[in-house]
Amino acid sequence: MNFFTNLFLSIGLITPVKTASKPTTSTKAPLSQATIMQVENSLSSNATVTRAQAEAMAKKITSLYFPSVDWRMLVTMCAIESEFKPNAQRKEYNSRGEVRDVSYGLMQLLISTAAWIYKDLGKRAYGAATVANLTKPETSIYYGAAYVNWLRRFGGITRSEEWIVRAYNGGPGWAASNTGTSMTLNHWQKYRAKKAAFYG
Repeated sequence: MNFFTNLFLSIGLITPVKTASKPTTSTKAPLSQATIMQVENSLSSNATVTRAQAEAMAKKITSLYFPSVDWRMLVTMCAIESEFKPNAQRKEYNSRGEVRDVSYGLMQLLISTAAWIYKDLGKRAYGAATVANLTKPETSIYYGAAYVNWLRRFGGITRSEEWIVRAYNGGPGWAASNTGTSMTLNHWQKYRAKKAAFYG
C-alpha cells in the first residue's frame, strides 16, 4: 500500500480492500507550530499571475509532459483554487484541531500529495515537492497537471471531466462518501461556471 492510499484510508475517503500483501497502517502526524509559522512567514505576498500567463504555462506543461490533459482545465482550476495567487495556502485539520496538511500555490495541491507525485510517480521535471517550489507558478501547474493526469485513468478507467474535478477536490474516494459527494458537487459547479466564463 503506498503513501497516497494510506492517506486516503486515514481520513476515511476510501475503505480498505483485502489483498495478499501484508497490511500496513499510516498515522500522519500534525505539522508542528514552528513549521506552520515558517510557512506563513514565507507566504506574505498577495501577488497574482494573469490568466494569460497561466494559460501560457499550462499549454507548455501539457505539451511537454501531459498531452492528454486539457490545459483549459488547469487554468480553470487555478482560478477557482487560488484566484491565480501563487502564494495561496489552505490548511486541513484533523479531528483534534491540529493542522494535518497544507495546500499551496496556484493549483492548491496538498504538500503530501505533491511529495507522493514526486516520489512514487517519479514526476520530477520541476524539482522536489517543497513549499518553495510549489509556490512557483509553473511548478504548481506541473504538479497539478501530474495529479490530473493520474486521476484521468484512476482505477484503470477513463474518467470524465466532472469526476476528475471532483476527485481533485475531494480525493478519488469522493463518490463513496455522502460528505464528499456534496462538497465536491459545489466545487464542480464553480469549476463549470468559471470554465464557461473563460472559454464558452
